[in-house]
Amino acid sequence: MHKDNLSNNDKFGLLEEDLEFNKKLKEYFIKTCSDKISEIYKSLDEGNITNAYRLAHTIKGNAAQLGKTHLQKAAAEVEGLLKNGKNDVTDAHLKNLEMELKAVIIEFNGSNDAG
Repeated sequence: MHKDNLSNNDKFGLLEEDLEFNKKLKEYFIKTCSDKISEIYKSLDEGNITNAYRLAHTIKGNAAQLGKTHLQKAAAEVEGLLKNGKNDVTDAHLKNLEMELKAVIIEFNGSNDAG
């Protein structure tokens, strides 16, 4: 059924479901991505470039799904610098990724508290 054919009560119910789903997505993002930066640092310290690449790739994909383009771009940059098992990542790249991730987590925590 098309949304235009729904009663106002039905539309409100769909909106509430969308808001709840959005809240759960944000909570899942926070739960799964909060420690990814420290995991990237640890992987790089251990010389595990493949794992650091995978972690950056995960952040990039999750950010893209949620429309967080600044975080997506920062993660893509780190990911690209870890391609082919080569570590060309600088501390500035990691700090930028960390800053963008923290900003999204703060935003999501605030919006989940309000909703």
